[in-house]
Amino acid sequence: ASVIERRKSMTTTTSHSFLARLLSSPSRSLPRSSSTRRPLSHQNRIHFGETRAAAARRGVVASSSIASDSTTSSTREEQHVSEKQKCIQQNFIKGRGLDIDVRPESYEDELREKISRAKSYFLKSVFLPDEDKIEIFKSKQIEGGFRMRAVFRVHLDGPIDARYSMVEVLGTSVLPSGKIYKEKKTVFIDAFPMGSDAMREAMPSVRSLVEQDDANLRRRLFQVEFLTATSGDVVVTMCYHRKLDDEWMKAAEEMREEMNRRHPELNVSIIGRANRMKKVVGDAFVTENVHLDGEVLKYKQLEGQFAQPNAQVATEMLKFARSCCDSSSSSNADFLELYCGNGHFTVALAPYFRTCLSTEISKTNIAAARENIKMNGIINTHVVRLSAEEVVQAIDGEREFTRLKNTELDLTALNIKTVLVDPPRAGCGPDVSKMLQRFDNIVYISCNAETLAEDMLILSKTHDMKRFAVFDQFPYTPHLECAAYLVKKKS
Repeated sequence: ASVIERRKSMTTTTSHSFLARLLSSPSRSLPRSSSTRRPLSHQNRIHFGETRAAAARRGVVASSSIASDSTTSSTREEQHVSEKQKCIQQNFIKGRGLDIDVRPESYEDELREKISRAKSYFLKSVFLPDEDKIEIFKSKQIEGGFRMRAVFRVHLDGPIDARYSMVEVLGTSVLPSGKIYKEKKTVFIDAFPMGSDAMREAMPSVRSLVEQDDANLRRRLFQVEFLTATSGDVVVTMCYHRKLDDEWMKAAEEMREEMNRRHPELNVSIIGRANRMKKVVGDAFVTENVHLDGEVLKYKQLEGQFAQPNAQVATEMLKFARSCCDSSSSSNADFLELYCGNGHFTVALAPYFRTCLSTEISKTNIAAARENIKMNGIINTHVVRLSAEEVVQAIDGEREFTRLKNTELDLTALNIKTVLVDPPRAGCGPDVSKMLQRFDNIVYISCNAETLAEDMLILSKTHDMKRFAVFDQFPYTPHLECAAYLVKKKS
């Protein structure tokens, strides 16, 4: 203890004497700043493993070296930018535009061009009938008013405006890295002639009411979606980059009340969406009435889910499918539909068969399909959650599925003669196409003629194409809906 005390006293005395000498010396009254301090010899060197840039940050490397490094870096960046611009210019493919205008004077020519393009995909897979034998279902609303749903960006211009807009891709190019470069620009949409009558009527009112309430309705709004039906139902979905509180709900309720007061022939509902948030004022669906062969079929189409974009042409597709099934149905034949969605074809075709099995993997679509089946009084149809591969396993009895226990349906006892498929743009693919070869009759609905032709490379080995039809669901755009009726070849 005494040793420790002596060391403490010596340290204190030494510190005090050093501090006294420091303060008494006029030349050392203040310590030198870092800017005036003479650098030590080892500080003038680049340390082992240190880069010149790091040494430059310590103030070691001469200014000429620093300038040289920065010049080299900027030169490399300029070369990289120039190479990128050169690559973009060489591979640039000009875009089509937005396809939002109607051109009645050129409708026939544009449709003829789309049909020729669709036929060209089938040259390797199957012999198509002559063009005069292809069944063509045109859009009767060539003046506009055929699109039942649309999505618009919202351009907040200044403190008041909230203008509808879309992003136009001016062109694309492939960069050396393999990435796709897209040159874009924003286009304001002040008129949308393609939209349905209900949509075009609601759009100005939605914009004006949003602009009147900046704090609740306009603030951080970035997108507006319209879903309409021929019945007059309209769902307006407003998407935000912020949370939606009670004040928003109150404002949305007032907006809906004002919309229905301005447009008594419409039934307007408002939905607000934000990150992991959904607020509904009214209904989250529209009801579509389809007049088919003297009867009216009702479909509930959910907001946020797939719905047929052209009501008139969609009805023609149902008529085509019915005419195909009418020739292949019998009192003891059963029906299978893959990718049934909300039951669009199931509801129309169920009366032609003893039992109908419709499959889908989306739980939301399954719920909608079951409700549409019930709403139309159909009792011979079962909607189950199965993939195409699982359907084969269930029919062949290779595997039992817990989700089928409540259906009271023995899939192994079904006598399925006809199958309808309406796959996404990617098509059925090789595996599903091979599975379809076992059935006598196939009704193939396709939104992409190119993938339909690829699937026909497999299906044409066992089936003949008896009918081929095109449906112009998307006038004045490159898209064309196709349908094929295939019958199994005689052995």
